[in-house]
Amino acid sequence: MIVDRWKDEVVYNQRVLFDLATELHHIEWFDKDVWTLICKTTSEKSRINNTHDFDLILRLMTDINTGCNGKCKHLKGIATKFIETFLKKHYNENVDRKWRYDAENRRWRSLQELIDRREETGQND
Repeated sequence: MIVDRWKDEVVYNQRVLFDLATELHHIEWFDKDVWTLICKTTSEKSRINNTHDFDLILRLMTDINTGCNGKCKHLKGIATKFIETFLKKHYNENVDRKWRYDAENRRWRSLQELIDRREETGQND
């Protein structure tokens, strides 16, 4: 049912995509086809407007990719290529996001880190 209506309901609506991923993860519903679609659709997005949404979906995809602490071992590794594409498109090319968010450790930079990094940015950044 979810897969049948995917293009109509999810592909073009970022909020539905992220909310669906959040809820499915919360209720621990780990269907391989659906999570593959979530990761694929996310990696194909042309824009992720909000860094909070970026953080949310990156954490979910990373958790799925690592097996959810044993809860979804059958999904381990399915999101690797999608995460790489997602980071290349929405992190590596976004200077502001890179400055504020540490994708390697999947966390926001602290205020002190931002203050310490202020000299790393150029006038045109």
